[in-house]
Amino acid sequence: MATEYLPRIDQFMKQKRVLLLVEASREYGRGVLRGVFSYNKLHGRKWMFEWQEPLYNRPFKQAQRRVEALADLDGIIMRDQPNNEPFLKKNVPIVLIDHLKISHDDIPQVMTDDEEIAASAFKHFLDRGLTNFAFMGYDAVYWSENRKNSFCEIAKKSGYHCDNFRQPKQKKQRQWGKEQVKVSQWLKSLPKPVGLFCCNDDRGRQAIEACYFAGVSVPDEVAVVGVDNDEFVCDSTLPALSSVAINVDAAGYHAAEILDQKMKDNKKPAQRILIGPSHVVPRQSSEILSISDPIVLEAVRFVLNNSNSLITVDDVAAHLAVSRRSVHTRFKRVLGCGVHSYIKKIKIDKIKSLLIETDWKIYQIAECLGFSSTEHIAAYFRSQVGVNPYKYRKQHKGLA
Repeated sequence: MATEYLPRIDQFMKQKRVLLLVEASREYGRGVLRGVFSYNKLHGRKWMFEWQEPLYNRPFKQAQRRVEALADLDGIIMRDQPNNEPFLKKNVPIVLIDHLKISHDDIPQVMTDDEEIAASAFKHFLDRGLTNFAFMGYDAVYWSENRKNSFCEIAKKSGYHCDNFRQPKQKKQRQWGKEQVKVSQWLKSLPKPVGLFCCNDDRGRQAIEACYFAGVSVPDEVAVVGVDNDEFVCDSTLPALSSVAINVDAAGYHAAEILDQKMKDNKKPAQRILIGPSHVVPRQSSEILSISDPIVLEAVRFVLNNSNSLITVDDVAAHLAVSRRSVHTRFKRVLGCGVHSYIKKIKIDKIKSLLIETDWKIYQIAECLGFSSTEHIAAYFRSQVGVNPYKYRKQHKGLA
């Protein structure tokens, strides 16, 4: 009977040992880990993972010493952190999931595309007719600063101003119970309605809490959007928090792919991969249409309410009982784009959401959104996005 286990033991001995130092307490880390596990699964489960024991089973310092003492590792995937020197000195291939402003020119890094993330949030606000903008993040945290600078620069180039919350200089004053008072005062002072972009979902949750404390209505006065689309955090707020979803599964998949290459040839030059947003997941915290022109407002509502149908500009004009030219001119003046372009954008956003957030077949998505066939929706999607729906789904679920 014992001989039956010999092939398994042989396979076990051939597996490479990969250390994972990526937290699983938030969606970003969980998504990275899903991508790593997906890569390993698709490539024959050739890696065995060393992973920190759960907090309930060990004191942190003991676990840290145990991890640092690990020998015979074949590779490491980890978040960049201040105490990473013991791992960098192990002289094994390593890939960093970027977190701190630490430059490692000789080490591969997977980084978030903060400019694209900020652009997604800004476009989300702009589509809802907002012309006042604000940002709330963490001072001196480089990825938060990157998102702030990008968001403000996009607003400036578009002819708008962006207000920024400045944290208290003393760390004791940054404890949320104390900082909340300053955030509430700042929120009260902002011109309304305003689109508030928060550096991540945790900060978005705090912003909504501060709005309630200040007696400021969300989303009627302050529309809030976070980053990471951590459903646990987003659904814990009242109202639920809208968020920019990042391709975190793809980040993990690419990190594993790079590590695999480095384990085969550690002399390959270091790579830096930017991971961008997939889409904005709208929830109640940004359900606002701040449009002064009643014709344009009703046109936007009609398009949104009929996003599951293949409507045309003529349908919008007929619903409003105005000429096609009139609705186009007013739409262009208020939102900066034509009705036809807006219809296509809403339709494409709907397709993207269904591709990423569901496991529906393409023909099912086509039927849901009024397309005549799989070929029809594929051609429509490819003409606007540049890739077909199958490839887009693979790219944004960490499988390509």
